[in-house]
Formats: sequence, structure tokens, C-alpha cells
Amino acid sequence: ASLTARGQRVNVETLLRRDPEPAVRFAAALFLPTLGGRRSAGALSEALTDSNRIVRWTSARSLGQLPLADLLELVLWRVPVDVPDRAALIELLSQSSLSLESRASWQRLLTSTRPDDRRLAVRALAAIADPRADADLGARLDDSDPLVRAAAAMAVAELNDNSTEPKLVELTQDTDVRVRANALRALG
Repeated sequence: ASLTARGQRVNVETLLRRDPEPAVRFAAALFLPTLGGRRSAGALSEALTDSNRIVRWTSARSLGQLPLADLLELVLWRVPVDVPDRAALIELLSQSSLSLESRASWQRLLTSTRPDDRRLAVRALAAIADPRADADLGARLDDSDPLVRAAAAMAVAELNDNSTEPKLVELTQDTDVRVRANALRALG
């Protein structure tokens, strides 16, 4: 993505990718969402590995300002799991304006081997608040990770999904106190 200033073209993506000064990379990361597009998302996702923490965080925040449909496939499936602040990026995306069109991507994240990914996907599907997500969320009540089960209990409570009531009753006997507490809250 480029802009024209005083008759000269400036490639903002190149500045973000290659400028040696963190302040310039920060400014480029801050500005790219106004230009939009998948190319901007690509440059911003690459900047998640920047050596400067502020550039990484600004890039993550800027990614959250782009249309969610442009981001999920690009970021969630191409950002390596060892990228610093990956969980924070997913958290920002889950708080972005969500729509049912992104539901399929969040569903795939539910099957991730990383419990943090599954937990955040549960929260994102709950935020979409579409009854078609109920089955996906109900299935996470059986997740192997207690934090995912606890998040799923709260999510089904927010969606008023009565079909999960028997499983919630069962979860009141879970070995993890957070799961038991959230199951009780969901039933109450």
C-alpha cells in the first residue's frame, strides 16, 4: 500500500518491513489500516516478529482495525505459534467486529492443539452470538483443557443454550474449581 505526498509515492509496507528505525516502523504500522487491503494485512502480520515490542503491539492493534474477513485466514493460519504476542493478537481479533462470515475460521481454531487458541475461539464464537455456534461451543464443554471448559461454560450461559444444561450439571463435579464455578454460574 502506498500513498502520494508532495508528488512522491511512499510505500508504507516497505517502510514497515525494512526501515531501520523503530519509530518509522511504528508510524507505518499505525498508518497502514487507513490504506486497508490484504497486502497491508500481510505486512502487519510480518511485523508481529519485529525486534521492537512497540512495533509488534502496534501491528497487532492495526490488524484488529482491518476487516476481519481479510485477517483470519492470513493471520491465524500463517502466523507461527512461536511468534511473540500471538495470543494477544488472537485476543484483539476476537474483540474486533465479528460476523458470521468469520465463524468458519473460528471453528477451525477450536481444533487447534493449543489450548489458548481454543479458549479464545470459544470467546470469539460467543461474541458472534449466533445460535448456529451453540453446537460448537457445547462441544468445548468436553475439552481436555480446564480453561477451555470454563470458557465454554460461560459462553453457553451467555447464549442461553438450554441444550447444554445436562453437561453443565455434570461439570459441577469437574476436578477444576474454575470449571465447577463457571458451570454453576451458567446454571444460575
